[in-house]
Amino acid sequence: MTQYTDYKCFSRFCEYDHHTSIYVYKCDEYDEDKDYYREKKLYNIDISPYHYEKGGGYNWKKIKDVEFSSNMVSITPLYRDDFIDDDCEPIGIE
Repeated sequence: MTQYTDYKCFSRFCEYDHHTSIYVYKCDEYDEDKDYYREKKLYNIDISPYHYEKGGGYNWKKIKDVEFSSNMVSITPLYRDDFIDDDCEPIGIE
């Protein structure tokens, strides 16, 4: 069974901060009088590299034969306006 959602997503990579992860977002309740969305929902979806790599900094090595499972996935709600603008578009994503 296929399920559809109206959530959108984007990814960000910062080589000095963390590895690549995905952000999932949705904006609800558009206020035409004020020309912005009243509620922005933003989540960071990630799998820690420690599940599939060993090391740190610039010295990482893949762990052989890793089997991924759903308990490796972290979903973190974010409360930030610097990722999604007032038009419900990602900021700084090209």
